[in-house]
Amino acid sequence: MPNLILTDDQLIQHALANIEMMLHSCGKSLKDYPPMPRADTSLVSDIQNSLIHDELNYNKQSLAEEHVRLMSTMTSEQHKVYDTIMTRLN
Repeated sequence: MPNLILTDDQLIQHALANIEMMLHSCGKSLKDYPPMPRADTSLVSDIQNSLIHDELNYNKQSLAEEHVRLMSTMTSEQHKVYDTIMTRLN
């Protein structure tokens, strides 16, 4: 069985990679903070595809509440169009 305990250096690299991914979602990078060390780029695979990361990083409860709020403002014609589209998608 392989050793599953990370060294201090590995823990630091994983922490830096997580910080880099969080900063990247805000349009920033560790490069923007020169005193900070840089993350190992092999650990920061999500940065190459930040759109997926951003799309998966949302508040479902907030979106559900907004959906209910917006649905209540629709006209009957808009409701019919919405229902038709959702039926076709499902």
